[in-house]
Amino acid sequence: MLQETIGFEAQFTGDPTLLKWESLHGTQSGAGFDAAVAGLEYTLYGAFGQVWDLGLIAEGQYDTRPQAAAERFYSAGLRLVLNDAKDTSFLALMSQDQKQEQSLIAFEASRRLNDWSSLELRSQFYDAKKSGLAFSGIADDDVISLTINMFF
Repeated sequence: MLQETIGFEAQFTGDPTLLKWESLHGTQSGAGFDAAVAGLEYTLYGAFGQVWDLGLIAEGQYDTRPQAAAERFYSAGLRLVLNDAKDTSFLALMSQDQKQEQSLIAFEASRRLNDWSSLELRSQFYDAKKSGLAFSGIADDDVISLTINMFF
């Protein structure tokens, strides 16, 4: 499969606001395609009267390549950073296609255990409302992983 692509990426980082844009245009096996992702993360500093930061995440995705799970996907999520000495953070995301036929829920958490190790928890849960969709082949393949990292 031959693919020729040109892409563009841009990011604006303001004080509480991060905006991003990524786009591709090209051909794949002779057929033209376009793909783009636009996103926003807005951070509430000192959330809940603590030193914590809470990021509100929104993203839209468009992709006309044949291997894309759907032409349009929308994602929303929360990122909580505790700003503690253990570098504790949590991320929860939900993605759904425009037709509301497929979705993905993802969760990540990480925390340092000490100066030389950390713990990471990751999970992904897939759902498809009918067969023949990209996620229908992996709807029973949810993932939960726990990783201990050691630094030398």
